[in-house]
Amino acid sequence: MLEQGPRSTGRIRVALLHYRDDAGIGGSLRVGQAIGNHLDPDRIEAHFVFAYGGPGPVTATSRIPVHFVNATGAGDLAGWNRLRRLIRDLQPSVLHYVDPVFWMNVALCDWRGPRIGHLHGPLPERIQGFRDRLTIGTFRVSMTCNVCVSKDLETRAIKIGAAKRNAVRTIYNTIDCARFRQLPESSAAREQLGLPRDACILGMICRLVPEKGCRDGIRLLKYLPADFHLMICGTGVLRDGLKRDAAENGLQARVHFLEPRDSVLPIYAAIDNLLFLSRTEPFGLVLAEAMASGIPIVGLAGEGGYSDPEFPLITQDNARLIRPNQPISANEPALDAVLAQLAETIVDLRNCPEARNTMIANGREWVEERFDVDRQAGEMAVLYESVLHETK
Repeated sequence: MLEQGPRSTGRIRVALLHYRDDAGIGGSLRVGQAIGNHLDPDRIEAHFVFAYGGPGPVTATSRIPVHFVNATGAGDLAGWNRLRRLIRDLQPSVLHYVDPVFWMNVALCDWRGPRIGHLHGPLPERIQGFRDRLTIGTFRVSMTCNVCVSKDLETRAIKIGAAKRNAVRTIYNTIDCARFRQLPESSAAREQLGLPRDACILGMICRLVPEKGCRDGIRLLKYLPADFHLMICGTGVLRDGLKRDAAENGLQARVHFLEPRDSVLPIYAAIDNLLFLSRTEPFGLVLAEAMASGIPIVGLAGEGGYSDPEFPLITQDNARLIRPNQPISANEPALDAVLAQLAETIVDLRNCPEARNTMIANGREWVEERFDVDRQAGEMAVLYESVLHETK
């Protein structure tokens, strides 16, 4: 039987459980990194625990201890034993599953103490398939509390049974705004990344999957002047198809593909606008990062927590997102008329420096006042204390 760590005296010890320390993991890794590095060390003793792989970008800048299980997969029984020994040695007071690593939850089934599951989304309209029902059902039953990154996600999690109504709360994502106040010089960043020096570059930083709208990003170039280029940074199943799309449309010289980077700062320094075309986005960390970096946001509005009525990240004053008359599904292309309207908006913004600078100032002020990391870390510390108190 695995024992829970000390609860009555000293700091609360929390294990933040992740898949892998790899920039390609995306938003959930950055969320855990922000939380772990900014928890009040006088209240919380935090530890990162990675199921797979070795040191990466989180380890390189971590302010807290980092541990690696080095498992090879869910069937790696030696990995299960290494995880159990690690947790036995750490004796955390709380397990925080920043990523839902199913086998880690099962391997620690006899651990005594509260568990927190972090839901980042997107979530399906309904749970289909035995494996998904098993995974989601097991996490729902075993978690003391679930954290959702927006009210929209919380509502959907309850609806499909991914979270218990009386044991879920929304804690909005944040970023470390200070990291984005001093970007590299634009020309140096472009040279480093192999991007054209004199082009007007639209940047998409996302997983290369249908719901991110990357195909429309390539189509959009046909409606823009020839000095507009598109940079796509990410990995995913559509990468080869997107390259074919660019070639078939004679746009290969204007579309640039980058692998995920340990640091996104040169990427924001190199682009003129963040292009956002996601059909659905639970929160939108890239939106917050772009605003903190002083990069204007243009694109199409879809579903997601970034427009949460109670606590919106995006407003009419800090971005230019066109809302189509009808929602666009993941595999459905945007109408030509919509892309033409977006292109006109982008060109108008370039030709009006005053409007562009006002939007940049509004974005920076908005994200620094409402979405800086200290707020999220403070709310997580309160939650750790709360679940410990409630489970005494």
